Amino acid sequence: MRSKRVLKITLIVFVISILLAISTKILSGFYLNIKEAYLHPYSAMPPSAAVVVKGVNSPKVWKDVSQNNDLFYDLNCLQDFKNLFDKIHYTDSIIGENDDCKTIFTENELYLALYPLNDSFEALLILSYKKTERKIVNAVLKEFTQKQEEKFHGMTLYSINNNSEKPIFIFSKQGLIVASPDIDLLEESVKSMKSGENLQSDEFFQKVAKTSGKKVDLSFYLSYENLFENIDVFNFDENEKNYFSNIGKWVEADVLVRKKMLILNGYSAHDGDENILTKIDAHNENNNLFLSYLPESITTFIALSFNDGESFLGKNYSDESQKFWRDISISQMVKTRYFNLETKKEECLLFAKPIDNEYSQNKIFEFLAESGDNQNVDTTYYSGFVMGRINLKNTSNEFDNILFDDINIQTFVIFDSIIAFGESFSQLKHLSEQIINHRTFDQTAVCADMLEYARENHNFFYLSLPARSTSRTMGLFNEKYAQNESLNSFIKNTDYLGLQFNSSRNKMTLSSLFMKYSSGESIAVDDKPQIQVSDINYDSGQKVEMQKRNSKKIWEANMPGEILNAQILTDPSEDFYKVAVLDNQSNMAYFDHKGNKQWQIKLKSSAAGRITMLDYYKNGKWQMYFNSDSHIFMVDKLGRYVKNYPYKFRTKVVSNGAVIDLNNKKDYRIFYLNEKRQISCVDLNTAMASDWAMPTLNRPSDNDLYVSKHKANWHITAIDNEGSLYFYNVNGKESVRPTKQIKKHQNSNFSFVNDADPRWEYLSETGFLVRLYENGKITETNIPIRGIPQWFAVKTLENSSVKYFAALSDEIYVMNSNLVVEKSFKLNFIPQTKECKSYKEINLSNGNISEIYFIESNSYLSFEGKAEMSKINNKNIVCSFKNKTFTISEIE
Repeated sequence: MRSKRVLKITLIVFVISILLAISTKILSGFYLNIKEAYLHPYSAMPPSAAVVVKGVNSPKVWKDVSQNNDLFYDLNCLQDFKNLFDKIHYTDSIIGENDDCKTIFTENELYLALYPLNDSFEALLILSYKKTERKIVNAVLKEFTQKQEEKFHGMTLYSINNNSEKPIFIFSKQGLIVASPDIDLLEESVKSMKSGENLQSDEFFQKVAKTSGKKVDLSFYLSYENLFENIDVFNFDENEKNYFSNIGKWVEADVLVRKKMLILNGYSAHDGDENILTKIDAHNENNNLFLSYLPESITTFIALSFNDGESFLGKNYSDESQKFWRDISISQMVKTRYFNLETKKEECLLFAKPIDNEYSQNKIFEFLAESGDNQNVDTTYYSGFVMGRINLKNTSNEFDNILFDDINIQTFVIFDSIIAFGESFSQLKHLSEQIINHRTFDQTAVCADMLEYARENHNFFYLSLPARSTSRTMGLFNEKYAQNESLNSFIKNTDYLGLQFNSSRNKMTLSSLFMKYSSGESIAVDDKPQIQVSDINYDSGQKVEMQKRNSKKIWEANMPGEILNAQILTDPSEDFYKVAVLDNQSNMAYFDHKGNKQWQIKLKSSAAGRITMLDYYKNGKWQMYFNSDSHIFMVDKLGRYVKNYPYKFRTKVVSNGAVIDLNNKKDYRIFYLNEKRQISCVDLNTAMASDWAMPTLNRPSDNDLYVSKHKANWHITAIDNEGSLYFYNVNGKESVRPTKQIKKHQNSNFSFVNDADPRWEYLSETGFLVRLYENGKITETNIPIRGIPQWFAVKTLENSSVKYFAALSDEIYVMNSNLVVEKSFKLNFIPQTKECKSYKEINLSNGNISEIYFIESNSYLSFEGKAEMSKINNKNIVCSFKNKTFTISEIE
């Protein structure tokens, strides 16, 4: 069984996404001053357009995207798209060779319209130009085209051979350059200008055009009728073509294109007649509560929200089974297909959300009593849920094939706020177990990622995970595409496709489409996936077997004493890294990237703290700052002390110094905590800051200080040995007063998350994630791990997203920003460290062995002693040390 219409929604979204991908590349560059144009470009577009794209982008964007884009690469493997991309490359090369072309194509707006012609689609390209550019346009046309005829409706017709059998024809008229490979389409364009029957006069097109963003790079328009009545990529019959072409009139969407993400947001217009968007527009939205009831291994779902079942599904019923959906009083219905991990088959479930739980349950029991099917209602329970047998025939309305046609409803189960309908008791028992054990779709990494782009409330929400059902998806294409290996690869690499509609009650429906493309990182369930579904531990995300990576030793060196710190340093003024080494005999040595010792000096005392690079003289030449418990050191790259250094502390220091650049002008301040619980502040001349209040902690501490900045406000944070927090500004005055003290876990790092909701985060002693805000508000949140982690870290990645890492016993858990476990890694030891130094790796210690885990590549390296990694010239360089020897290695 399968629902053709539901399944083909996936493919329709694919087509829209692919059209956008192509259009984005074609529109490589273009800014508009439309006020000076003779005619509006829409006046040259016949009203039968299926797709229109207008763009503001540069030729450089085309180059960057085409050279570093996974979506583009896979599309380029499809012959139809390769032919098109080759033409774009040719056109782009012409633009790049001529300054006049660059002027025209980077200062004006370009429009691309696709028209159904000759069982295919043909392109009409229109560029508007200003009066002052008329001579430039004529010169460009003469230089790069061939004259075809002088009297094409009173104009000169040009052509470009474009290295293909089919030339592109061009004419210029009243501030517009109009081009197409099809001469008949140019004829239609001229007629539309003269007759006035064009998109400029199309009521519904103009309605959505007014909603287009003013500062977007790309705007996308689609005619539901003109596209779906003429598309032949899929096995559409006439009824299905009519169904999709009747969604609405036109849709406009502002487009955001990223390397792995395509997002469209805009409005659809409809005429108020009986169509899908008209029906949606009359009803209230609903939320995503149903996600917590869907099986974890879904392949698609479609959710419809409404005021009540009667007004949405219709009043005319031919039998009592159909009357059931009206009477149980529901506000949302959700149909999902999923891969049943027990039966190893794809199955269907239907969910209904009651307006009033008790009322709906009573109506179900009344229906069963009237139909004679109530024998199991009072006696069948499973894990506390009422479960019964019911026989419902298909319901007939315009949504019949979306919700009902491929599921034979025989059973139901009543949860707290959702009623689920299925085909057997075993199916619903399996669903109940997943819900009880939180093995549902909302707990998966793909759901958390998807919710970053989906709206919380909606009337219509369709989601597909194509990579999980590749064979079924491929089977819906027509014969030309069904066996195409490149298309198969494209589908396997698509994480998800989402489509949402929201009512706005003014014949305009808010419309959204989003697509995540991850080039092979998704999990398939029916096509010999790289990671089998049976290997996934849904309690802790995706279970990943750690793979040991190889490393190549570059060089190693020895020190006179036992090494306390060996650190890779990068100097902004130099191309190569250096290594600074400190040992327990008060030696400091400096090595170049080839292992040659540049110098070695004797310090006043042994130092083990982290080295910070500072520009003491403010001349672009950097010095090394670090401290021991008795001195601050400042040494230049030649091994010489900077003036006033080393500086001897009056009182023993118990922390590494924390450094800030106060005004972003290399006006540094150094903060350190002494054994008297006082926080001191000195400038680079070792003078005590005159405006510093010298705050004192309530209890002893041997923890390092933390510094963080939000906007213009610096915060210096201290944590005493009992886990209490203290916050001070740059004058030593209290800057944040927590509403309550929640003690930090001793093996949790303390991180400032500077996103839209800035806050500090750490793990409490009782195992809760604590979030502390600048106003002092403090919250505690559960983390989805059974037990208190021995080690916890919060990391902000390069793209500003947040990841959480926790170690429990011999396992590492990786959670996303929504605290959903994405992956877990089995270790062969119990971690004993609180280190988490860079965004790509975690350092975990097992006695004398340090394991560096690369979360992105699911692999690790083992080094004896302590180790840390730096990225130099796109290479991962590891510095490890034990006893008197340190080693520099490169990851292969």
